[in-house]
Amino acid sequence: MNKKGAQSKRETSPKRFRFIERPEFYLVYLLFYIAVWFFKAPTGKDIIAIIIAILIFLPIYYAAFTKASLKFIPHMIAMEIIGFALIPFHGANGVFHVYACCQAAYQRPLRVALIMFGVLALLYGGVSFIAKVNLIEIGLNIFIGFIIGVGVLASAEQLEYQKLKEQAFELDRKMVANDERERIARDLHDVLGHTLTMVALKSQIVEKLLDSDPEKAKEELKNIHETARHALKDVRDTVADMSITSLEKELEHARTALKTAMIGLTVHGEVPALTEHQSKMLGLCLRELVTNIIRHADAKSAEIFFIQEEKNINIVVKDNGGVQNYQEGTGFAGVRYRVSDIGGQVEVVVKDGLVVKVSVPVAKEGSKINLKQKPMGSEALV
Repeated sequence: MNKKGAQSKRETSPKRFRFIERPEFYLVYLLFYIAVWFFKAPTGKDIIAIIIAILIFLPIYYAAFTKASLKFIPHMIAMEIIGFALIPFHGANGVFHVYACCQAAYQRPLRVALIMFGVLALLYGGVSFIAKVNLIEIGLNIFIGFIIGVGVLASAEQLEYQKLKEQAFELDRKMVANDERERIARDLHDVLGHTLTMVALKSQIVEKLLDSDPEKAKEELKNIHETARHALKDVRDTVADMSITSLEKELEHARTALKTAMIGLTVHGEVPALTEHQSKMLGLCLRELVTNIIRHADAKSAEIFFIQEEKNINIVVKDNGGVQNYQEGTGFAGVRYRVSDIGGQVEVVVKDGLVVKVSVPVAKEGSKINLKQKPMGSEALV
């Protein structure tokens, strides 16, 4: 019974799994309550009792589903009480004990979840014993609650692990952004600091020469004008360099990001020689593909292949995530647009994970392409 990190999980899971992350999915287990009705028909009182119980249970269940917190322990106790109230009626009231155990699995730290398993088992066993419930039924429900609770505990650990990965990834992105801001500050200081100081000094000289030597003042003004033009060009070049990424840069960012997300990366081959525009477009595509692996693939490892062929340069990105049915989002639409912009094609195949192959034509003559690498066919990869 998922609750802690439900929203986070929803953002990182493939779309086909999103329904099972919603609280409505787990309400199906309420059907186990009426399973015994197939062996003995319920009375009108039995039906009314379970309807009232469900109406009370649902708001408690939805409130406890939002997130794990000590303040939600009373909700688990309330679930147990609902089950106790149904003891006199015909139905598998132990279902509510199982719901409580599953909610307990999301308590953190871990020792709190384990303590809650014990507390709920003692509470259920004690009250049921006093109410003279069959001992076999008591033992069976405690056992089922514990087994399912432990299973949910593993799911909770996975959610917590995923959340930590996302936090680490976000922290790494912030650190990279901070480093980039510092670099920009240094570059602008280097570009403009000396120039603006010189302009300020020459302006003071011009002010003094305006009356005594107008010709010299005009000459100094021309120098200031030329200096300002050079400074403007330097600023434009600096800003242009900041805005242009490349395949090499994005590959290094991919190494850092995947390492931060605890996903192993293996790179095969070398980054080929590309035109500036090709390198920028493919760099942005690689950034999007790596982001998809971190956020959506639930993968443990990834591979990037750089394959040089006679007419094409192929980049293959693989992961070992659990994707079975692939649906493209807006991010991948951007990948296709950028690859199309440089005359390339994108092929996507689901094979032990997601395999994305990007093929672009070899750069025009004049760009040095590294042909030392032995050509490799990509059919085995895709």
